[in-house]
Amino acid sequence: GIFGILPSFRSFVIPLFFLITMIKNMRSGAPNLFKEGSRHFSGLETVVLKNIQACVDLASITRTSMGPTGMNKMVINYLQKLFITSDAATIIKEMEVVHPAAKMVVLAAGMQQKEIGDGSNFVVIFAGELCQMAEDMIHEGHHTRDIVTGYNMALKKSLEILDELVVRTEVDLKNVEVLSRGMRAAVSAKLYGYEDFLCELIAKACCTVMPKESFNFAVDNVRVCKVVGGQVYGSEMISGMVLDRMVEGNVHKVKDAKIALFVGSVDTSSTETKGTVLLKDAEQLLKYNIGEEQMMEKIIQQFADLGVNVVISGSNVSDMAMHFLEKHKILVLRVSSKFELRRVCRTIKCRPHVQFGPAEKEYLGHCSRVYVREIGATKVTVFEQSEMNSSVATVLVRGSTQNIVDDVERAVDDGVNIVKAMSKDARFLAGGGAVEIELSRRLQTFGSEESSIAQYSIKKFAEALEVIPRALAESSGMNQTAIVSDLFAAHNSDEKDCSHVGVDIEAGKIGNMVSKDILDLHIAKRTALKLATDAVTTIIRVDQMIMAKAAGGPKMGQKKGHWDQED
Repeated sequence: GIFGILPSFRSFVIPLFFLITMIKNMRSGAPNLFKEGSRHFSGLETVVLKNIQACVDLASITRTSMGPTGMNKMVINYLQKLFITSDAATIIKEMEVVHPAAKMVVLAAGMQQKEIGDGSNFVVIFAGELCQMAEDMIHEGHHTRDIVTGYNMALKKSLEILDELVVRTEVDLKNVEVLSRGMRAAVSAKLYGYEDFLCELIAKACCTVMPKESFNFAVDNVRVCKVVGGQVYGSEMISGMVLDRMVEGNVHKVKDAKIALFVGSVDTSSTETKGTVLLKDAEQLLKYNIGEEQMMEKIIQQFADLGVNVVISGSNVSDMAMHFLEKHKILVLRVSSKFELRRVCRTIKCRPHVQFGPAEKEYLGHCSRVYVREIGATKVTVFEQSEMNSSVATVLVRGSTQNIVDDVERAVDDGVNIVKAMSKDARFLAGGGAVEIELSRRLQTFGSEESSIAQYSIKKFAEALEVIPRALAESSGMNQTAIVSDLFAAHNSDEKDCSHVGVDIEAGKIGNMVSKDILDLHIAKRTALKLATDAVTTIIRVDQMIMAKAAGGPKMGQKKGHWDQED
């Protein structure tokens, strides 16, 4: 009867009910694949155009900092440290960009800074302009595949044209004037007005440490020591190393120094286990330390017999050791940083002793002069070598404020990195936007000859290159449109060296960049074009974004006062 049917009916209905409930609770579409809290975006408006807008916004921040007359940015990082600079690499590094698409441009600019040391602002601005052009074409109905194809064709053609636009190839990299000329544009972009003085200073430092094979030039061999006070023109180059610390004892000056360097402390070694000594009378107490003193005196006497007159310790120096070192007129310096110890070893050409004990002759280093010098209110220790014998050079930087000193340091770093890049490829192009205008002009012609739909994106790529002379004109207070039209008119003329015409910031008009020694490094421009185009083509090919829930618990309440104040 009916009671026989009920169990089978129940076994069918109950699973069906649970299945319907599960389907109802399930999120529809792609989100049901991910954990709760994940975010998923797809579509042209939501992903492609939003990503493009993020890159354009990033470029608009650094664009006004382009060139020697670029504006400064005030950045306060997450540690509340203040940076006031027009150096794009520092700005984007300290801004902590979190947008995933804009972060790709930041990574490209970081790679440019790491590889070449100059041109990171070019990468950001050019990538932003390429994104803007891509957005215009998407609104016109172009497919992203066609845009990417056109951009890649334009990049390939640009790199071919760059080889034709080389205006100078430097050969003698041990010449101060040659190095100074090569880094002038990069240094003036950081510190406009001081470029002549600083370029000569950096070039001297680079020539001092330049190896026989210039290809082996190491950036780490040019050090910077910052001392606040005075003015930038008070900066100088010292062949050797400058440490911003005082010596330990009363000996402050040594000529023709023989140096023993110890990684550990200058002290008698003690056992790891505790030792207990039973003393029965006062005489035993007096004799207790004599053995240790005699051993210490014996070691330091051996230093004096070898002619050692400087001892460097990587840790502390005991009072007993200090007493005997002072007795033998030996200068003592404590260097706690392992990296600085390594650089000191390179400067004085010595091998470090791992633990304190009698010095070995072949481990000793040599230096022309070691002395303490007072600069402003700061006392520094200088290891000075003869210029022919130095493998490390130091640029002693002066400036009235910490921000100016930091800016000079960045200019020095950029100049040294340019020399490193020159040691790989010393070809130069005309600067001041001259190369970009010439590339733009030739790519427009190339785009007109192309029959496929990629011609539109090739022409847009050419148009995007105009952003560099526009940014230079804008930052120096000139009329952008007039300057760009004058540049195109000059480049289209049949005059000799017409491709060398760029934005002359000093004169406030267009002029020949090569005659003014405003040059861009070929390898820097080539790398920047590649990195910017690769970043943009990757960004505009993204059509979906899947963001996992951020790790970590809920944020603590920001209520002021004590937690139980209201109880």
